[in-house]
Amino acid sequence: MRVPSSDPPAGIAIRPAEAGDAVDVLRVLEGALLEVDAETLRSGIEAGRVLLAETDPESGNERARTVVGALSLVPCDEPSRSACGDRLHVDAVAVTRHRREAGIGSALVRAAIDLAAAREVTRLTAAFESDLREFYADLGFRIEPVEGADRLRGVVDVGAIDRR
Repeated sequence: MRVPSSDPPAGIAIRPAEAGDAVDVLRVLEGALLEVDAETLRSGIEAGRVLLAETDPESGNERARTVVGALSLVPCDEPSRSACGDRLHVDAVAVTRHRREAGIGSALVRAAIDLAAAREVTRLTAAFESDLREFYADLGFRIEPVEGADRLRGVVDVGAIDRR
């Protein structure tokens, strides 16, 4: 399946978060009303599983680097880690309110797919509200209902994605 390239929108750079970015990443995720465990986030940053989107002053449109989006991956979404195999789960993804609808969230998820491929992970999963169905489907996720919940689950086979 072909998905758009992981190039971020103009004026935005996506990179792995570093220890000094933890507060900014938390601010973005909590600003979107997502429940985030600070210690889990810090360990994810140390493991290279947290990505951020920031303004790029070199583009000429911004004066300083500002974190405007973040995505956190965890090793698995199963209650029993032994059932995980080699997959990653999108634990949280958010973009600041004034930057939404600009393609930043999509670029973060595509960068997560690239990261999963680089780590030879076979599947990337995400759980989300039904209003995000099209967002994840457009990024190559197969959508499945979650039993007993008003949520959906997306699964992408990382090796089947054409990221050119």
